[in-house]
Amino acid sequence: MCETLRRNLSGICSVVVEEFSSKNINSTKKKKKKNFCIFGNPVGKSPSPAMHNCAFELFGVSNTHRYEREDTKDLKRVESVLQSSNFAGASVTIPFKESIRPLLDTISPVAELVGAVNTVIIRDGRLTGENTDGQGFVQSLKTITDPAGTNMVIFGAGGAARAIAVESALAGASSITIVN
Repeated sequence: MCETLRRNLSGICSVVVEEFSSKNINSTKKKKKKNFCIFGNPVGKSPSPAMHNCAFELFGVSNTHRYEREDTKDLKRVESVLQSSNFAGASVTIPFKESIRPLLDTISPVAELVGAVNTVIIRDGRLTGENTDGQGFVQSLKTITDPAGTNMVIFGAGGAARAIAVESALAGASSITIVN
């Protein structure tokens, strides 16, 4: 997987590359262990740990950065992980996309509009909930066409569909029809 990730790094890990590059992540001064995870149930088959840990290896920070699965339905367990001193970020999936919100200090405007969080980051020392589902879709769509002024149809009405609808509206779609 690491070789595939290395070949496709610019596409698969563009956000990671940007974040790591802007913070000089390879600095010898940064030795504190940083734990990342995916919260949800079930997450046993999630490829996220393999992808993230491979990226950490490629950036030379695998000795201080680790991404693991938190396969749980227990919101108290999630709260405990969020409050740990080494917590650095998380992906969030079912059943916590909505219930995690009260545990966070800040919710991004998009996550607020969508009503769900799929990513937790620490920004300015505060636990911040983001929703990146729609952003990823719109970024991919823009490689084919600009969504501004288009009439869109979205099949499905779940959380990802809501995020795609919000981001498409923010990108200027003229109309959005949701078919469930």
